[in-house]
Amino acid sequence: MDIRIPSFLLAVLLSSGCALTKSNEVLPQPQSGGYRLAAENSPYLLQHADNPVDWYPWGEEALLKARKEDKLIFLSIGYSSCHWCHVMEEESFKDDEVAAILNRHFVSVKVDKEERPDLDSFYMDVAFIVNGSGGWPLNIILTPEGKPFFAAAYMPKESTKFSSGFTDILTRAAELWQADREKVNAAAAAILENLGKAYAGKDSGAILPPPEQAEMLKPLLERTFGEFVRTFDPENGGFGGSPKFPKPQNIIFLLRYGAGAREPEALAMAEKTLVSLRAGGIFDQLGFGFHRYATDRQWRTPHFEKTLYDQAYLSIAYLEAYLALDNSSFADTARDTALFVLRELSSPDGGFYSARDADSEGEEGKFYAWEFDEFRNNLEPGEFPLLDYFNLTPEGNLTDPVTGQLTGKNVLFYLPGQKPPLPEPAFERARLRLMAVRDGRVNPAVDDKVLTNWNGLMIYALARGAWVLNRPDFLAAAKRAADFFSSELKKNGGTLYHSYRNGTASVPANLEDYAFLAAGFLELYRAEFDPAWIEAAGSLVRDAARLLEDPAGGAFYFSGASIPGMAVRKKEAADNAYPSGNAMMAETLFRLFHLTGDVSYRDKGERILAAFAEELTAYPQVFPSLLETAYSYGPGSRQIVVAGEERETEQFIRLLNRTYLPGSVVLLKDGRRTEQLEHAAPFTAGYTGVPGAPAAVYLCKDFSCKTPVTDVTALQELLYREGSAQTR
Repeated sequence: MDIRIPSFLLAVLLSSGCALTKSNEVLPQPQSGGYRLAAENSPYLLQHADNPVDWYPWGEEALLKARKEDKLIFLSIGYSSCHWCHVMEEESFKDDEVAAILNRHFVSVKVDKEERPDLDSFYMDVAFIVNGSGGWPLNIILTPEGKPFFAAAYMPKESTKFSSGFTDILTRAAELWQADREKVNAAAAAILENLGKAYAGKDSGAILPPPEQAEMLKPLLERTFGEFVRTFDPENGGFGGSPKFPKPQNIIFLLRYGAGAREPEALAMAEKTLVSLRAGGIFDQLGFGFHRYATDRQWRTPHFEKTLYDQAYLSIAYLEAYLALDNSSFADTARDTALFVLRELSSPDGGFYSARDADSEGEEGKFYAWEFDEFRNNLEPGEFPLLDYFNLTPEGNLTDPVTGQLTGKNVLFYLPGQKPPLPEPAFERARLRLMAVRDGRVNPAVDDKVLTNWNGLMIYALARGAWVLNRPDFLAAAKRAADFFSSELKKNGGTLYHSYRNGTASVPANLEDYAFLAAGFLELYRAEFDPAWIEAAGSLVRDAARLLEDPAGGAFYFSGASIPGMAVRKKEAADNAYPSGNAMMAETLFRLFHLTGDVSYRDKGERILAAFAEELTAYPQVFPSLLETAYSYGPGSRQIVVAGEERETEQFIRLLNRTYLPGSVVLLKDGRRTEQLEHAAPFTAGYTGVPGAPAAVYLCKDFSCKTPVTDVTALQELLYREGSAQTR
């Protein structure tokens, strides 16, 4: 984007040498403080309800007050498990001096980014325009009309010789608004104008015929792989330096590209990364589950927050790698991660909570870190080798982020490829004992919002784990969660919401909610072959199309509501921590097409690809999920129909469950739900089996089928010849 933000504006607000002064007087302030947030349902907003800042939730009341009183809006976006959000609250939002400035000169608004991802996404774009970077807490200053002109992440309360403090920035912003608002408005207008151009620029291009699609995709796939090779860390796995994020979308791309293009380096990169992640401190070696990211290249020192979406998406990546590479440790990691979610993040209603905090007792990682003697004192004599295995030392392996000195605290990790020093039963006894000791500490808080998009991803992960790992308990958990959302849909008159907590649904669903939940429903069909899940997914997709699809430009808007000051809505396809809504919707649409034969699903999926064709061509590496969807589910994708008697079809399903088949769909017609399947997938009506054979498999490409196979060994050989990467 070509942005021209007046440089004087940032200089005035950020310069520590500004002549403007602030009073040290504690100004009169309302007694109520953040009382309005006490009526909200978000755990993050509730955390701020006792602040002296006169907080408002996002809504017309706050925006009207700002316009009526001609006050700037201070917008602060964060989430309950965010460490630096907690730090800024302690330093500034609980501080009477800061509250006095905010209450006198601003209308202050708090937003939970997880509850309002539409607002978070928009204002994060603002931050990247203004600063070239962003983070949380995300703090935005807006004009009374809601037009942003300043953005920053965490800010300390007081200025230093290196940077401006929060109180100085607030004072200067208020002074600037009174003294030179024309220039402030000009800066805000420039930001919105360029955002508008960027958002409005995603017009649908031409939908290419299959041969041209394949020809267009090949160089984009090669360029993306080349970029991943360039940024790959060959010693530790993963991509880039520190801080270092797992990026499961890159891993899944490498697995599918490596299998399809017969590129062993891609598969090796994925394997190296997954092995290193499981060994590192980023994985909780006692209680399981992944922390958010690592602060070092070796994955040893994590940022200790645990989010539902990381558990879900990394589980999917490990399951896919298990199928592709036949590495049993990947199956173990997917299993352990799911068990963590079922133990720590399960809601009694059936859904899954959002996150566990990084902090406890005001200290990041305190719950997870060990002193050497404490760990040793909870070991039996034969278990002492675990001290070396998990790299504990008396000096500690965690450093103070300010001084760089060792703290005497240890996070547990082992060297990739290193085998445990104890037999598995003994190792498990020690792990459970140590976990019980740790559970006696003050636990990190749990954000108990049930978010539709993240739950859809977790349903997907559990359902896949159910059929890949043969875990009926995972299937039962996925169905409980899916039934929760189905029940809520009926209770709310067919309306899907984004957030559920304490029996209350809030915020209309966005694109991710529809796409991820529909994808989870389709994976449930793959796990238990109940056609009702196909129909439920199709219903969600149709609702999304009615509410969010752009009929002129193609693809889907993120949400149904526009942001104040913006005439257009946002459409995006680039991945972030997980696939974009358009990328997941494209995968879901193509899967529905291959499952049902309904070309309207395919056409909508192709319109998504066409809408982002220009960006895909320019920067393919930021769209790995959309690229691998186009690659896996494009021309040549397989439909596999297993037909026959229930008991006889099981051997074929078992084979398919252990075979890596990216981009293929599997349908089962075993007599139990024949009528329902033929209603959901009319093309299956003709697949009735082979006379004299108790079961048969139809292996089709683009709905053109080979002679049905009636022998498991013959099917295995055929799949191998057809290019399946791995059959276990």
